[in-house]
This record gives sequence, structure tokens and C-alpha cells, in this order.
Amino acid sequence: MPVESRSNSENRIKSLEAELKNRDQVIAELQRSEQKYRHFFEKSPTMIYAVDLNDKFLNINRAGVQMLGFATIDDVVGRSFNEFFFVEGSSVSNFPDIIQRYGAVQDLETRMRRKDGEVRNIQLSAAMRSTVTGKLKGYEGFVIDITKRKIAEKKLAESEAKYRTVLENSLAAIYMFQDGGYFSYVNPRMVKMLGYDRADEIIGRPFWEVVGEKDREVVKKRGLRREKSEIYPQRYKFRLLKKDGSEIWADMQAS
Repeated sequence: MPVESRSNSENRIKSLEAELKNRDQVIAELQRSEQKYRHFFEKSPTMIYAVDLNDKFLNINRAGVQMLGFATIDDVVGRSFNEFFFVEGSSVSNFPDIIQRYGAVQDLETRMRRKDGEVRNIQLSAAMRSTVTGKLKGYEGFVIDITKRKIAEKKLAESEAKYRTVLENSLAAIYMFQDGGYFSYVNPRMVKMLGYDRADEIIGRPFWEVVGEKDREVVKKRGLRREKSEIYPQRYKFRLLKKDGSEIWADMQAS
């Protein structure tokens, strides 16, 4: 067997030393990266989770544990994901199948049941988790509690419905204009008072087109100033122009 020369041995040792040094640098970089993402995972105010192909929690952060109503991570790991999500007859009962088919789900709104039975509205995102060889091993994602937002949206809708009822049934003509003086809303009383058949015959037109010619310039200037929050005078009288060309007097109060 030939004996390796001293020069070749030294070169081989230097090569091995370089490989070891490079490996140490890679390991150090991986450790820094792991620390950075572990900090993000643990400190995030949003639930972050990982689930295996059998629908079991593999990992969950502190925010997720608290959102589900448990005390420790160990209380959640190993439990079924669907035990808490897609409750009360949700149509998304085949969530794992959807993930496998599309690879990811973004901002899916559904409901979550906490440990104490309280049901919360949540927004869920998920993506597949794969091995280095591309084999599917589960999915991971985020969960945001949107209960307060849904309550606010419901109250807003109820408030809008209430005030729309008032506007639509008011005995006074009510209108709104914006974006340089163009009608954005007129109530049924306004439509009828001006002799039109439908609100869309007025909406989108400049408000001064329904003002009598003798008062038009004054009303136009005051109206455009109101769009700049200059509400003065708040109340005055002027002539309105009906669809048939006749004029009527109006006592207007603006805000």
C-alpha cells in the first residue's frame, strides 16, 4: 500500500480543519436563527400551532394555550385540533383534506370552543409541514381571536339598520353630499319632494343642480365650505328646483 506523502497529509488535515470550521459556523448560525424564531414563537400574542397528520397538536405557543383556556403547553400537546375548532356544525369539518389539497388556507373565519365551553370567533391560517424529502407530516399556522371585531360588526350593522329606518321614514327631506359636492344619499322624502321617481336620478349629481338659479351660487359656496368643516350658517332658506322645473322654498339645516 503506498504511503501518503507528508504534503498530501498536511493538505488533507487543512481541508478537514476548514470543513470543521465551516460546520461550526453553520451550527452557530442555526443556533442564532433558532433563538430568534423561538423568541418570536414564545412571545407572539397570536396563537401559533403545529399539528400532525392525525390531527394531534405537536406544539403550541403560550398565547395559544391561554386562548384555549389551559394552563400549560403539555395540557394541549397530544389533543385533537378539531376538538376545539370548527364547532357547532361548522361546514369546515374536512380541514385536513383542504390543507392537503390546496397547500394552505388564509384567514378562514370559523369558531373555537375553549376548555370552559365558551365559543369564540376566530380567524385561522394554516400551511402544510413537510419533511426534507417533501413528505407531508402535518400543518402549522396562526389563530387570531376576532370575537370583539365580530361583536362590533354586529352592533354596527344593527345601528346602521336603525338609523336607515329613521332616514327612510323621515317626514323631512334628508340628503348627503361629498367628494366636491356630489349627492351620495337622498331619502325617499327628498326624492318625492323634488318630483323624482327614484333616488338614483339624484345620487351622483352636483347638489347645486337642484337649487334654484337665483340662490345657486350662494348655496354652492356654502355647501362646498361645509365639506371643509365650515358649518356656517347652519340654517337658512333657499329655493329648490324640482324635476319639472318649478321651484319650492326649503328651510335647510346642515351639519
